[in-house]
Amino acid sequence: MKTKSKQQQQQQQQQQQQVKLQQQQQQQQQQWLTITISIKLIKLRPETPTATATELDSALELELQLELESVATARDRGRSRCWSRRCRSGAK
Repeated sequence: MKTKSKQQQQQQQQQQQQVKLQQQQQQQQQQWLTITISIKLIKLRPETPTATATELDSALELELQLELESVATARDRGRSRCWSRRCRSGAK
């Protein structure tokens, strides 16, 4: 009985570590997207003197929002997976 509870405890710890890792990866991805969008903003401004800074900012803000939504969707897709042993082994 004790070995079974130890196994369950280890599985739970592994799952928690996996969730933490996924959260860190998501945070890094969001930071990277923000940096990428900032670079785009810097590069776009001098090339389009006719567009106002506000127009460019709102266009890039929309682009950033769409990028972040796609990241969130991918994250939610990954979260919906079943982590129990039955599901991982392919049993229904």
